[in-house]
Amino acid sequence: CHEDKPFSAFVSNRTKKDGRDSWCKACHNITRREWRKANVEKARADWRRWASTPHAIEQRRIYAIEYGRRKAANDKKRWYESRMKALQYYGGSPPQCACCGENQYEFLSIDHVNGGGGQERKKLSRTRYWLRLLENPRSDIRVLCHNCNQAMGFYGYCPHQKYPLN
Repeated sequence: CHEDKPFSAFVSNRTKKDGRDSWCKACHNITRREWRKANVEKARADWRRWASTPHAIEQRRIYAIEYGRRKAANDKKRWYESRMKALQYYGGSPPQCACCGENQYEFLSIDHVNGGGGQERKKLSRTRYWLRLLENPRSDIRVLCHNCNQAMGFYGYCPHQKYPLN
């Protein structure tokens, strides 16, 4: 391209004295892309040869570990956000237990009034379950704290209903 560019705009090349190639990155990429189109089989063979080197194998292993960490962090964030949206939709803003008024979000859960929530939840991923509740609003769902929800499941009533809080 014969343009004046900063040193960082050039491809690194260990065989050169200054450590940079004479081609800028943009021109280098264009040239490499054209070469790969013209020499498909040779490009594949080169890639296979490189991919089998210990360095490449280690790079893929490190990438897989880092990708797994990032994916887990993103999944947890999406799960939290979708859970909060569902709790706010069904339990108000801020969400609270329909029975006792508990509003600490870690203690809150979704209660299927007619039962069957466990089976429904097992069909979907963690995040997808909360999003499904938002996509298809239902009248048979409410927000309860875990204590009230467990009592409703075990005894059929909540102790707050039998012995109301003052």
